[in-house]
Amino acid sequence: MLKTTSYFSCLLLFGLLCTLASCSNSGMITIAKNGSSSYAIVLSSDASPSEKHAADELMHHIKLATDAELPIVTEGDPRASEPARIFVGKSQALIDALPVASLSFEYSGPEAFDIKTIGSGKKADIAIVGHPQRGTMYGVYTFLDRLGFRWYTKRVTRVPEGKSLSIAAMEIHESPAFISRDTTIKEARDGDWAARNRMNAGHADLDVTRGGGVRVNGVHTLDRLVPPELFDTHPEYFPLIGGKRVTGLVQRCISNPDLIDISVENLKKWMDEEPDQRIFSVSANDVGMLCQCENCSKITQDEGAIAGLFLRYVNDIAERIEKTHPEHYVCTLAYAITETAPKITQPRKNVIIRLCPFYICCSHTFTTCTKPASVNFYKTLKQWGEISENIFIWHYATNFDSYLLPFPNFKEFTHDIKVYDDNNVNGLFLQGAGKSGSSDSDMRAWVAARLMWDPTLDSDALIEEWMTAIYAAGYAPMKKIFDHLHERVADPEKHLSIHDRVTEESWPKEEIAKLDGLYSEAAALAAGNDDALYYIEKNRMATRYLSMLFESGHLVLDGDKYHPEGNTVTLLDYDQYRADMVKYDVEGLREEPFDGNYEYLIGEKLRVHDTVALENSDMKVVVAPDLGGRILSIIMKDSGEDILGVTDPLSYFYPAYGGYEESTTMTWGRTGFANKYEVEIDGRTMTLTGAEGINGRAKGLIFKRTMTIPQKGTRIDFNSTVENVSDDMKYARLVSHIELNTDPQESLVGYRNASGKMVEEDAKNFYKNAKNTPTGRWYVTNKKSGWTIENRFPKNDIEACRLMCYAHTKSIEMETLGFEKNLEPGGKLVRKHSYEIKR
Repeated sequence: MLKTTSYFSCLLLFGLLCTLASCSNSGMITIAKNGSSSYAIVLSSDASPSEKHAADELMHHIKLATDAELPIVTEGDPRASEPARIFVGKSQALIDALPVASLSFEYSGPEAFDIKTIGSGKKADIAIVGHPQRGTMYGVYTFLDRLGFRWYTKRVTRVPEGKSLSIAAMEIHESPAFISRDTTIKEARDGDWAARNRMNAGHADLDVTRGGGVRVNGVHTLDRLVPPELFDTHPEYFPLIGGKRVTGLVQRCISNPDLIDISVENLKKWMDEEPDQRIFSVSANDVGMLCQCENCSKITQDEGAIAGLFLRYVNDIAERIEKTHPEHYVCTLAYAITETAPKITQPRKNVIIRLCPFYICCSHTFTTCTKPASVNFYKTLKQWGEISENIFIWHYATNFDSYLLPFPNFKEFTHDIKVYDDNNVNGLFLQGAGKSGSSDSDMRAWVAARLMWDPTLDSDALIEEWMTAIYAAGYAPMKKIFDHLHERVADPEKHLSIHDRVTEESWPKEEIAKLDGLYSEAAALAAGNDDALYYIEKNRMATRYLSMLFESGHLVLDGDKYHPEGNTVTLLDYDQYRADMVKYDVEGLREEPFDGNYEYLIGEKLRVHDTVALENSDMKVVVAPDLGGRILSIIMKDSGEDILGVTDPLSYFYPAYGGYEESTTMTWGRTGFANKYEVEIDGRTMTLTGAEGINGRAKGLIFKRTMTIPQKGTRIDFNSTVENVSDDMKYARLVSHIELNTDPQESLVGYRNASGKMVEEDAKNFYKNAKNTPTGRWYVTNKKSGWTIENRFPKNDIEACRLMCYAHTKSIEMETLGFEKNLEPGGKLVRKHSYEIKR
């Protein structure tokens, strides 16, 4: 394909075109046969590390296929002047062997190369030469690819059969479609696999012998450029929210011109610390929390997009950086709040826009999908393309909540890669299962690598090739599984999301049994083929995972024990599954928050947990210390009713979820919610202390809370602290979260608004309108049972109150968020509040 596209500098960019033509020379050139070869491999005396590695790889693979071991010589060796040579890289010996001006040795970027046969017959020479950084090495791998080698996985390499290697005369000039080609798929991180499949970016283990990598340094970087510790002396650098300057996980007041000097200074220091890198991120934090000051608000309004506000900041930094680091690029995310292109500001030439289609459907290509987010993204891609020459894409290709869940997105991502190529995108990052997934991850990585190099390839043929090679005799049933999963999401109105929940409705038992039967059939057919069985059973981890979730039941209170009920899988089954995770190199089941470990929590559903209780004449409060110190139950003795909700056992952090809990942040990334707590009881006061999360990771924080109940009555008083016992500054907030056994359709929310007046409305309306105005007091009333739970707190301690309504569990969650603050070593956060149940 001939294609014209813009490009960066000669250091980073290649001419984005690929031409392939056959010479008129007839006949085949035999390189080696039955352990014998007339060829030598010739290197320059000053060959680059990757060229030396490429020569070793060429020798290794030829020997692997034919048993012939070609000598590697440098240009000063007498053998280098004799025909029947394979030149790896530019050398004087190659120049002497070439017809006049038949190779220019001019390469527009570090990955372009030529492959050219010189002469014919037994004395024919072969030149593989390109840019010394990676071009020559990629030329060698392309040459081996034409000989029939394939690197399907780090475990399986296809080697041509017959103990003979021959090739037709050729003349190739080639370079990739995308200058940055990367994926987080764990199976693609192996340095040899990545280099052989011509993946060049930073998530793979690419040392200098494999050409290094094109890495975008950093992602959400505001905390690095404008550190949180500046808040104490310069609160004006931080966002104005609700009339106050706030810190924590927030954006910055980036219309403040003083931030440019600070950001440029820190960015230069960062660049100088990593002299081999050229692309550095200047991007918004992964949160809303935008500045509401007059200037930031006006710029956003004028630009018609939040991206305009951030892009002005990025451009100012890039202009200054260009003067001292002219070969560097500033990369900024067009993601979530910054995805929409601005009306006024355009990126500078040294700014890369990294566009992240976070919300698109993953079952249909965004050029045809009816989902509004997909339709809008295609428009957004066009809009950014009109104002920027430098666009990288961050494309999502897994279910982040369930890495092993079957994710039939091959029809979508393979087509979208071609769409990106057609729209002058020049960098592509495919974010897959970072901790490994089913063997579809292996296939996804290989197919993506081939298409990132050459998007014109037939993706269906690539899928067919991989499955045929890997599953061998088990191919037919494995292909049925693949096709069936894609048919399930083929309906134009059935959209696949990167955060689809696992439900028994979406994965009925009959469906799982059907798939598992096909896996059994494939395994039987592939008996005796260790590699095929390995990948069949690795892929089968998906249905075993679903069965583990659906058959692990839930936990119930029985006396002082919290024990499993309704489970058909056992701890022995669970232990075997964990052993198989190790066998198939699966390190995790989902993208985890800080204290989360989904694998561990599935096992907690199968164990018996001790509980402790506070009790008086009117209520009983039951706590599970080893499950985040959460309150499992608040039982009203007059009615026997438990006011706490029944958490969906398929929730991703069950059983460390639901009831009453405390943590340091809201939702994703929080710590404290799954920690193990020590417990002390003194009369009607319980003290819970916990430092370690379920992985021993608590950000250097110690959590402590006391709960006190009166001799009579139904009130619980809380005194909670978080202390920073690390040597570093931390920022945290205290969040209380309670799940209530009340149907949103039959519930009221009452709250004291900003003017101090108590108002009341239906819970579903409060949730829909996303109010956060309760000031010192708010409550939820169950109209059917007639009880009310009221939460009181000092009004200046709370930033926001949130209400979540769930129809499927008929429950409501009340969440109260304290202000996020910087904690110096030894610093503490303290919150006092109470809940009281009234009838």
